[in-house]
Amino acid sequence: PSVRPHEEFGHILRMYIRLDLSLSGTSMWRFIQTLEEGSESLAGNFNNLAPEGSLLRMAIAEEFRRVFSEGCTITAGEISVLLGYIGFFNPSFQRFVQDGEAVSQAQTFIDNVGFKGGMFAILEAAAKLIGREQEPYIGDVVAQVMEFFGFNAVSWQLFGKVVQAVRHGEERRFFNCGASGRDRFGLEGLRVCAKELGKAGQ
Repeated sequence: PSVRPHEEFGHILRMYIRLDLSLSGTSMWRFIQTLEEGSESLAGNFNNLAPEGSLLRMAIAEEFRRVFSEGCTITAGEISVLLGYIGFFNPSFQRFVQDGEAVSQAQTFIDNVGFKGGMFAILEAAAKLIGREQEPYIGDVVAQVMEFFGFNAVSWQLFGKVVQAVRHGEERRFFNCGASGRDRFGLEGLRVCAKELGKAGQ
């Protein structure tokens, strides 16, 4: 039987992603920025090309899982969710999840404090907030959150509420700002919020 056009395109998309990942390239990031022009955070057009729950979506998730560091315990199913955000493709995000030492340290710490949702919850919030931004580096933000809170259960509990609000909140709540961008609650906003929560939990 003949291959349907959308299936053929899906195969091409997967091969393109595999090639870009193998070359540690950045063309995929430029592709996503163009594909999702007009969106600050959600990768709606990508979702149309590779719908959640589809075999193509899971195959692409597996391609990314192969380049993640061994210390990163995020599953292909969780990566499938992260693919729904522009920020997942951001070089800053990919740099962090491929940094074995940084991810392993953060993963161990977060597991030890019993943070609800674990590393995945933090990564989903980060992917949603970073969007098209290049700074700050996600690894630095995660490291600072651990420094702010230490093993203080109250701080982590409060931070968990913030993370959940980001994950389940509407995109416009974080990106509906003026031309100056001063009201944008991005990754830097999350870092500042964590710093204040660290003080409150002392």
